[in-house]
Amino acid sequence: MDWDEIWMDNIVQRISSYSLISIEKGGMAYSLHPLVHRLNQNSIESVKQGDFQLESQSLVAIAIQDADFAFVRSLIPHCIHFEITEDAHTDRAMGGLWYDCGYFSRAYDVWEPLWHQLQA
Repeated sequence: MDWDEIWMDNIVQRISSYSLISIEKGGMAYSLHPLVHRLNQNSIESVKQGDFQLESQSLVAIAIQDADFAFVRSLIPHCIHFEITEDAHTDRAMGGLWYDCGYFSRAYDVWEPLWHQLQA
């Protein structure tokens, strides 16, 4: 299936009309309503949830590289339920997100297992 910009815009506009998604930064970012997050989470098989979590956190890790602080800070509500992935690059970046935003104990929780991996 090829990407269809018009089809995507129609879907986003329709979902937006029900206030289930908001369009931010001139159409460059979307914010989903918590109910949409929950529906997606509940409809994904538990086996695949780990894969989706790692992919989501990896995308965030890439997005925050060299990003301005306001953008990084805006991601915090979307990352609250992220868990440790055991992927060193992703966990290092997520620890950095928490540390940079002042969540030092959360950063420690993410970075501590990495420290133990390095010592082994």
